[in-house]
Amino acid sequence: MENGDQSIEIQRVFALVELQERVIRETREREAAGDPTVPKMMVVNRSAADRLNVYVSLSAQASDGQRIASGHHDFGIGGPRHGIGGVWHRYHGPRPDGEQELTEYIERNHHVGPADIQDGINQMLGRDPELHRPPKLAWTNLINALAEHGIHVTEDDLINTPLTMELHSEIQAELENQQ
Repeated sequence: MENGDQSIEIQRVFALVELQERVIRETREREAAGDPTVPKMMVVNRSAADRLNVYVSLSAQASDGQRIASGHHDFGIGGPRHGIGGVWHRYHGPRPDGEQELTEYIERNHHVGPADIQDGINQMLGRDPELHRPPKLAWTNLINALAEHGIHVTEDDLINTPLTMELHSEIQAELENQQ
């Protein structure tokens, strides 16, 4: 990772998680007000009370102190809020004895939490070899933003960089309220 003559490294990647419903609402308000800078919006899934749909925006902390954002919602993930369907990739909670007991326990007690969202992020970014890897990883916008700052990285560079998930206050409240 180089920037001209000086070597700048990416020290950490950040994944900001926001509720899809809030982003859609704010975008539509900006459009209605005639804001010509409104970004195009991707809708991950239809909103429903039993689903949690989020957008993830990436940024990176460079060794020179810059925090460079992709400037986009880089991808969206979503799924049921609770029960078996609320286990987006792998179950992280208590494990009763027996497969049948575990299934019944999850169906009655599991609510999507930060670990489920982290799994979704790791999958979309190719960071977990145990998860299905999508055919196209979601690094493109961040790689392009870094290149505009003279920092050239590959997907593998970013996959191997520590990642911090940041939950917007609204999604943090959603997760706390469903417990």
